[in-house]
Amino acid sequence: MPSVTGMYLYAGIAGFGYGVYSAIDQALNVDVLPNKEEAGKDLGILNLATTLGQAVGPHHHLDGKDRDRSFTPAFAISIIMAVCAAVFVLRIQKVK
Repeated sequence: MPSVTGMYLYAGIAGFGYGVYSAIDQALNVDVLPNKEEAGKDLGILNLATTLGQAVGPHHHLDGKDRDRSFTPAFAISIIMAVCAAVFVLRIQKVK
C-alpha cells in the first residue's frame, strides 16, 4: 500500500506489536538472567545488541546512491525474522 494510509496502518500495527514485544521481552530477559547481582550489566549488553543494528543500518543511505531503492526486501526479511522469533519464543517451556 504505497500511500499515506498504508504508512499510518504500518505505523499503528508496528507500534502496537513492538510495544507488546518489548514488555514481554524485558520481563522474560529479567527472569532468565544468570546472576541477579549483575543484572544491570547484562541488560546493558542486551540493549547494545538490540540497538546496534538500528544505529548502523541507516549509514548505507548516506552516500545518496540508494534513493530509488525499494523497501520491499527489508519488509520481507522483517516478516521472516518476526515469524522465526515467534517460533523460538513459543518453544520456551518455563522460566526457572
